[in-house]
Amino acid sequence: MFGSHSICRCLRSCNGCHISIWRDLRKLSHGKQLLRKAGLNLAERSSGKYKGQIKLTKRGNSLLRKHLYFTVFHLLSFNGAFQAMHVHNTEVKRMTKMQSMMKLIGKLARILVALAREGQAFSPDKAQPPLAA
Repeated sequence: MFGSHSICRCLRSCNGCHISIWRDLRKLSHGKQLLRKAGLNLAERSSGKYKGQIKLTKRGNSLLRKHLYFTVFHLLSFNGAFQAMHVHNTEVKRMTKMQSMMKLIGKLARILVALAREGQAFSPDKAQPPLAA
């Protein structure tokens, strides 16, 4: 479906990453839909004790959520573009490492949907915008 792009090799290298999970990406119009399907969208949680805390919903496919997380974890080890974005997020934007990983999961979701819908090749230059301080 994707060809032999570096990001697809990374997807194939994750243990248990089945193509059936990624099969219907062409039907999605934006990466946020993939995040919502995985339960990685943000929502306000409130009850009698606390109010207004923004958390992950975790309503969705837990297997997809797991594979997206481990794919980003793998990309941080082997992909220079994702490593640079992670360093920028943690050092310049002062995010925690987990916050940076969640942001990169969103980036990966948008990249995957774009690859599937438009048939574009993965380009590290397009994936990584100019990082300004």
